[in-house]
Amino acid sequence: MLDFIEDNTLIITNNSNKDYLLRTISEYNKIYSIKIMTINEFISSYYYTYDEKAIYYLMNKYNIKSSVARIYLNNMYLVKENSNIKINNIYNMKQELIRNNLLYSNDYFKNYLKNKNIVIYGLINIPNIIKNILDYYQYKIINKENKNYKHVIYEFDSLDKEVSYVAYKCSELISNGVDINKIYLTNLNDEYRLIIKRIFSMFNIPVSLKESYSLFNTHTAQLFLENYNSDISITLEYLEKNIKPSEKDNYIRIVNICNKYVWCDDYNNIKSLIIDDLKNTNIYSNIKTNTIREINIDTNVLDDDYIFLLSFNQGIIPVIYKDEDYFNDLEKNILGIETSIDNNYYEKEKIKQILGNINNLIITYKLKTLTDSFSISNINEELNYEIIKCDVDNYNYSNLYNKIKLCSGLDLYNKYGTINDNLKDLYNNYKDIEYRKYDNNFKGIDKNDLYKYLNNKLLLSYSSLDNYNRCNFRYYLNNILKVTPYEETFMQFIGNLFHYVLSKAFVDDFNYDEVFDNYIDKNFSKKELFFIGKLKQELKFIIDTISEHNNHCSLKDELYEDKVYIDLTGNIKVTFMGIIDKLKYSQIDDRYIVAIIDYKTGNPNLNLNNVIYGIEMQLPVYIFLTQNNPRFNKIEVAGFYLQKILNNEISADKKHSYDDLKKKNLLLQGYSNENVDILKYFDDSYDDSKVIKSLKTTSKGFYSYSKVINNSTIDKLVEITKNKIQESSDNILNGMFDINPKKIGNDNLGCEFCKFKDICFRTEKNIVDLKEYKNLEFLGGDDNA
Repeated sequence: MLDFIEDNTLIITNNSNKDYLLRTISEYNKIYSIKIMTINEFISSYYYTYDEKAIYYLMNKYNIKSSVARIYLNNMYLVKENSNIKINNIYNMKQELIRNNLLYSNDYFKNYLKNKNIVIYGLINIPNIIKNILDYYQYKIINKENKNYKHVIYEFDSLDKEVSYVAYKCSELISNGVDINKIYLTNLNDEYRLIIKRIFSMFNIPVSLKESYSLFNTHTAQLFLENYNSDISITLEYLEKNIKPSEKDNYIRIVNICNKYVWCDDYNNIKSLIIDDLKNTNIYSNIKTNTIREINIDTNVLDDDYIFLLSFNQGIIPVIYKDEDYFNDLEKNILGIETSIDNNYYEKEKIKQILGNINNLIITYKLKTLTDSFSISNINEELNYEIIKCDVDNYNYSNLYNKIKLCSGLDLYNKYGTINDNLKDLYNNYKDIEYRKYDNNFKGIDKNDLYKYLNNKLLLSYSSLDNYNRCNFRYYLNNILKVTPYEETFMQFIGNLFHYVLSKAFVDDFNYDEVFDNYIDKNFSKKELFFIGKLKQELKFIIDTISEHNNHCSLKDELYEDKVYIDLTGNIKVTFMGIIDKLKYSQIDDRYIVAIIDYKTGNPNLNLNNVIYGIEMQLPVYIFLTQNNPRFNKIEVAGFYLQKILNNEISADKKHSYDDLKKKNLLLQGYSNENVDILKYFDDSYDDSKVIKSLKTTSKGFYSYSKVINNSTIDKLVEITKNKIQESSDNILNGMFDINPKKIGNDNLGCEFCKFKDICFRTEKNIVDLKEYKNLEFLGGDDNA
């Protein structure tokens, strides 16, 4: 009984005790006028609170990251003017925030405390910062009862054996009539959670673990960032219309984050703060009843509960505090804050008390994992619990687990001639086991389940279909299941930066420095900033060179980053979407002459011979999209090209200057219309082109190495592309996701740069050998391309 509970009481405790008190008091069927606060809630109420305005202010004033600003803010409570430089800097920062009304103090709270019965409940250590406050008030300390239960500790050779033993003991408890809701696991990390899910499933034991992932890594957040706008209402409106019903909760989380910044007129200014919030917002799995559940180690439990404490290893329990906080131990002594030595002592005392108060406690630890060796926690030197070396010696609860142990034993026997104790018994009971046999083939998916998962709509693009036609299973993992969360690398950022600036570079009132600098909205290392500075000069050179190219072009209209959507036939709504980097065009009589350019920050691979297989058909896709763009009624293609916009290296050449070599690298690579009456609109220098690589004429026509193409061939390529798009879409909707990487000649295009080799277990039988074509011979003619 909590006999200290009475009206007009303020209870200060930790999170676990707060939950326990709220549950217990609710069972009294009586309404109390009390307040329960955690230590952090009490401190911030007494001293000050802050919001995103303070973080934003410090970031801009001191050019720091939001995470650093939070560290400063959380270390200001007790700072006073001092000769220590670091302490004094934080003190001055605090005074600056106070002057700017960015720290919110609650004077009412101090008066509120004068009339309260203050109770500190269940704390091993009362922090000095709390003691300093309560010295001015009357309070009492209530400690929890120490029951001093004694336990034993089970030692295992490996993590797998440790978890298997816990699964076996849980099965035994359930078989003996213990309610599954009275069985708990604690002291887990992600490595344990992964193995627990695998092994417990073999025993058919339902388990709920405390798993979480970052909101930033969700599809909803990435769609939000891709469409981020200074007017955030535009972004949120787009997001609401384009998410699945299953993403509604994540949408609400993003709205709540954005609402914290309503004071900001331009959301581009606080984009880095929004991104930090997305990364620091964790989404937790639901803890279900009628399962074995994971709990925190300090959760209050009953005497008839069964607690399995795993990983009782040194360095894991108790937590070890190091002298690496913002204020070091010497500075903490000055401020009157607990040092790392103090915290380690109190942490050890807390664990000793927790373990002593649990009646049914099973403690386990491992000696090794696949990568590390471990020892028992040194806290047992004080607990002095008996250690029992143990192994899983019961095979009564899981046929699947037994079969896996048999296979493991057979592996040892076949490789090393070792026969373990249980091999013969297991082999005699499972003679029909399919040892060393594995079928990696995709087993299919119900189409209705697929449509439901897709929310009855499918968005396709060139890159997703290229993935699909390289290997159906690769597309399934990457584009349907999305098993790899998107994280923008520095080089991807550079590519996006170049594309963005080039999309703005040839419009009126273009200010290069302003457009470039405004895009740099993240915190970068000094090394990255140096690299960005160099690339800024390089991109300026690229823009100037493209401007020279434009002098040879009479196609004066331009589109940049042009999005085109095409509806495809299918059992659900299917949309094919493409974004064309650059389109130059002009209307000539009743037609539009167009030239298509795709920017590449890597090394361009110009090969149309695989279009017949739906692979590397990016440029024909762009022609197909342009033909279906409603702004054009009839087009003729002057050419379609790749342009390398980031030079990796340039070979030395005594005949040319360095700038000339750089300009040579910026020549367009692609196919030009052999009809010069069309081509001349795009490049009037086609006789010896100053714009297009290897384009030159003789008295007999184009040089043999010039890449030229006729209208008929273009039409055939586009028709094949259109058919491959529809064919691929139909196959996706039919759930055709076989493991079938395509190999053309000596190149395995399906497995090239694939991240999923550890999932598909591809065999040689899975590889599909395709005929290698050259010179577009699959079209039935010999084109000069």
